[in-house]
Amino acid sequence: MILKVSSNLGDSVNKGGVLCPGFGGETQHSVIPAAAEGRARRAPQPRPVSSGAAPGPSAGGCARLSPSSSSSCSCRGRRPPAGMEAIEELAVQPCTSSLYLRPFRLSYRQNGTKKFWDFMRTHDSVSILIFNTSRQCFVVVKQFRPAVYMCEVERHHPQVFQNQDKESFPSLENPLPAVVGVTYELCAGIVDKPGLSLEEIACEEVLEECGYRVSTADLRRITSYRSGVGVTGSRQTLFYAEVNDQMRSSGGGGQPEEGELIEVVEIPLGESMKFAYDETFPKTMGVIFSFMWFHNNIAPKLPKK
Repeated sequence: MILKVSSNLGDSVNKGGVLCPGFGGETQHSVIPAAAEGRARRAPQPRPVSSGAAPGPSAGGCARLSPSSSSSCSCRGRRPPAGMEAIEELAVQPCTSSLYLRPFRLSYRQNGTKKFWDFMRTHDSVSILIFNTSRQCFVVVKQFRPAVYMCEVERHHPQVFQNQDKESFPSLENPLPAVVGVTYELCAGIVDKPGLSLEEIACEEVLEECGYRVSTADLRRITSYRSGVGVTGSRQTLFYAEVNDQMRSSGGGGQPEEGELIEVVEIPLGESMKFAYDETFPKTMGVIFSFMWFHNNIAPKLPKK
């Protein structure tokens, strides 16, 4: 499914989508819950412009749909949220084993003072800033992040993470709507395939998540940086890729067999910096940084209209 972000970003809060805390299906991006950061306010949801497993490119470019045609609602008389917001049977428990996180404690002496630091080892990753030249828009993804969601749960219900030494945690009664855990991100993936280069992994992610077939020659390496320096210190490598409508071979959306449920979102170039700084659209720092990089390095070279 491709979504278009409205050009009227500043007026779109709480005008569209579902505010209901009800749940009616299962959806989970990752195999384990975690805790990180998020927002309590319901972010505006762009309306779908096409549906199906592999929608084709729209002929009219990046449409700017007004959110006013969507109606907000309460729980009464409405169907529960569907898709990535259909979260149910929430349960928190200690994570004693994980394929993705390994907790450690480092003891050391610094400048004569004995110290220790708790940290986690995790995979490095790649991310890709995708720009569709046919429609002059950025292609990003939207997905439910359990870590973001649980951060908001703890902020509203701090008792959930109290008494962490217990084998079981309190059940999540009156859970928050799943939308508080939905974020906008660059196409990205972890580096977990030793036989592939970073560029090859990036190409796979672009195809799986966004449906565009690119080659390593289509990628431009922007930079790499450390993320989560106080907890994981993992490295992320950022690439830039230009695509066009002819390069789109599928609808993207991730790999359902791995539990992924991803929506493709298009951000018109002219609205991109407004989107980047609009806090009602929860997003990663990579989105903001890469949009700024584009406007400094690519936009000045684009043909003038």
